[in-house]
Amino acid sequence: MIFSKKITIDEDALFYADALNLRDILLNYLCLRKIDWLFPVKNNNGNKELRKAIEKAFNENSDSKETFSHDSLEKISGGIDENSIQMMSAEAIPEEIRSLYGNAATIIKVTKKTSKY
Repeated sequence: MIFSKKITIDEDALFYADALNLRDILLNYLCLRKIDWLFPVKNNNGNKELRKAIEKAFNENSDSKETFSHDSLEKISGGIDENSIQMMSAEAIPEEIRSLYGNAATIIKVTKKTSKY
């Protein structure tokens, strides 16, 4: 598939899409244009192995100095939102899996829990 020359995403942009768009042809295009990307990873579209590798990386490196974590707690519209964000180098994922996804640089895990108060 050849992408249209009419696409006007600037180099060094940040591209975000839903998990359905996490496909090698789009990642290759974005990497070719030097566009950073952010995609949620679910078990669909053949991404189950990537999701398992990400979960394993966070489980095995949760206490590492190389992992950034941030937790927040806030009241919003009658509920309490607990958010946890963890980031680490994607090098924690085996190369044979990571190379299928444009050699991702960073993996991010977001956990959100909402409860009533």
